[in-house]
Amino acid sequence: MKSWIKKINIIYRGILFIEKIEHGIMMTHIFNSVIQAVTPFINLFMLSYIIDAITNKKPLYILLLYVFVMVGLNAIIRVVSSLMETLIKKKDMQFNLRYDMAVANKMMSMHYETLDTAETHNLRMRISEASNIFGSRIQKILMLFPGMAQAVFTVIFSTALTINLFFNMPEKNMPGIWNIINTPVFTIALLILIVLTILVNMNLTAKSTKKMMNQYDLYIPVNKVGDFYSTQYLDSYHAGKDIRLYNQKNIIIDELEQNNRNCFKIDNETAKIEYKYANINSFISTFINILVYIFVGLKAWVGALSVGNIVKYVGSFNEFISGFTRLMNSSSALLSNNQYIEQTLEFMSIDDAIFKGILPVTPNTNENAEKYEIKFENVSFKYPDSDRYILKNINITLEYGHSLAIVGENGSGKTTFVKLLCGLYKPTEGKITLNGKDIYDYKYDEYLKLFSVVFQDFKLLSFQLGNNIAVGEQYDSSKIREAIGKAGFEKRFESLEDGADTYLYNDFDLNGVEISGGEAQKIAIARALYKDAEIIVLDEPTASLDPIAENEIYSNFNEIMHGKTTICISHRLSSCKFCEKICVFDNGEIVQYDSHENLVKNTGEKYYELWNAQAQYYKNIA
Repeated sequence: MKSWIKKINIIYRGILFIEKIEHGIMMTHIFNSVIQAVTPFINLFMLSYIIDAITNKKPLYILLLYVFVMVGLNAIIRVVSSLMETLIKKKDMQFNLRYDMAVANKMMSMHYETLDTAETHNLRMRISEASNIFGSRIQKILMLFPGMAQAVFTVIFSTALTINLFFNMPEKNMPGIWNIINTPVFTIALLILIVLTILVNMNLTAKSTKKMMNQYDLYIPVNKVGDFYSTQYLDSYHAGKDIRLYNQKNIIIDELEQNNRNCFKIDNETAKIEYKYANINSFISTFINILVYIFVGLKAWVGALSVGNIVKYVGSFNEFISGFTRLMNSSSALLSNNQYIEQTLEFMSIDDAIFKGILPVTPNTNENAEKYEIKFENVSFKYPDSDRYILKNINITLEYGHSLAIVGENGSGKTTFVKLLCGLYKPTEGKITLNGKDIYDYKYDEYLKLFSVVFQDFKLLSFQLGNNIAVGEQYDSSKIREAIGKAGFEKRFESLEDGADTYLYNDFDLNGVEISGGEAQKIAIARALYKDAEIIVLDEPTASLDPIAENEIYSNFNEIMHGKTTICISHRLSSCKFCEKICVFDNGEIVQYDSHENLVKNTGEKYYELWNAQAQYYKNIA
């Protein structure tokens, strides 16, 4: 019993969720279900009166009245149905758009640390993959619930119309064995037989649905492989070079063919299950129909039914069987879809508000204090789902208006330090403060406005150049040109026919331009400069630039970063001489902190080791 209550509760929560996104959509569907369910019964009911009026030779005006009522009701229902169909299409379309936006908004507004957990990632992947399995997701409630509601009303209306069949008696008893037809025993026996047959059908439907859903689950890994190759290779022209140069065509085709064979195998097994249970259900439905026809026929033969009632009861029984079958099928499918509904609800209800602060971010007004001073106090950190510390006991003060270079070997914790600084992750131990207060006491959006960051894995969108730099539809053209000039992209910019209106790449515009990795990095730097934040963080800012372009960037470094707190992560230690202080990371710890001139003198220390490993590339810089 508890299990059924839980299943029904999940569907109920799913309905509430749908109503929250698109108010009134469920009631619209239910109202339409009532109209669709009652329509055939109006015709059956009125048709029985018309037939009886003809056979009993009633006056013509009565016959015409019945016909007029039936035609009038059908006309009204057609008009209402047409209006409801239009309204439902509009509601469904609005729901789908708003649902997709709700999921997208959840993804983009979710705190990065929550988003980055294996649990969240797997949950999102299961929801995404399930959507490829015959629409197995929250929208399936809209696909199945209206049909189930219509089936419920069909069963109710058909039962109401046929209930008298079992109590109608002829005006006189029939001789012999035929009189048993009019006894309660015969009626009860027939009802028990019909109910047992329906219960068998329900059980078979539940088994069929469960097996079909198990089959659908097998499609998830198959679809995952297919989608990967489709999006990463076949639909991406960026992969075309590697496919040709490394002759990846054969291995990709082999993988796709094997994946297709797996898909065909699942298809065949699914078809067998579907065919098996469809035939059994068809046989059961036929059997019930035969029982009904025999019963109604015998009732009519002994004089318990008029010709019109024969039409009404046979038609109502057929509607009952059809409605009950649809009710069982849709109910089983809806209950089997519960796991996907529950996953969606779980994802959308994730409490990811790591930042719950209420303080506004304001500059320090104390004349002897830094405008924005950030301190790491005994900060240690390990990533979610990991027991290994990436950072250990970090203590450092970032002084406002000063520049800091962070160096170290790969995996030493440099980028993780920046992620903690930007509030993308919360320290496992210790705390980070801004002007003496924990950064988590501040409003998150305001805290993020302090930073302009260029990560190693930055992303540019296939939008116009100006939109990419300003991160918005509207932008200041003069400010765009200034940022582009400081980032060293001006020469290429001058060659663009549409200037800032030029589309990057040709995903959305056939005239979009392709840009190199170095050019993309310059645009990312221009984006950081355009934001004009108080703290600028450059994570490997010149990794994709040639030596000449790199020199251009660093020769203007002081001008570019004037008055800003600047943090620069770089493997090229030649860039460190442009920063006032250098922080050396090793195995997640700060092992040195000083100026380039002082650090390079400390032989035997980590910075000296790193510097001399690259000394052949910049002999004239030391």
